[in-house]
Amino acid sequence: MDIIKQSYIVYLGEHSHGPGLTSADLESVVDSHHTFLGSFLGREAKDAIFYSYKRHINGFAAHLEDDQVEEIQRHPSVISVHADRAENYTQLVHGNSLGRLEKKGVVHPSSLWKKAGFVRT
Repeated sequence: MDIIKQSYIVYLGEHSHGPGLTSADLESVVDSHHTFLGSFLGREAKDAIFYSYKRHINGFAAHLEDDQVEEIQRHPSVISVHADRAENYTQLVHGNSLGRLEKKGVVHPSSLWKKAGFVRT
């Protein structure tokens, strides 16, 4: 039986770096994503991640199995995990699914969406 992996976006909130990004800052973000996912997948993490969100949001896109997603979602640093599908982007752009950025019904206090004024507290 083949194991099916799908693309997911793992949202970790905002970055701790300031607006004056250096190449070292960007490299550090990618390293932190690999380290985080590596705690679940080991060496497979580098192959699983195919995009790191380095500037405005803190997260990454990766090919994951369903059981891996369930485990990752339980980690306290994870705000949300969503299937990487076109309709997710469309709904986010139109503001119809800001709830998708929540965890257990609550938008994280440090969410970029709150700071931008898209979500009221």
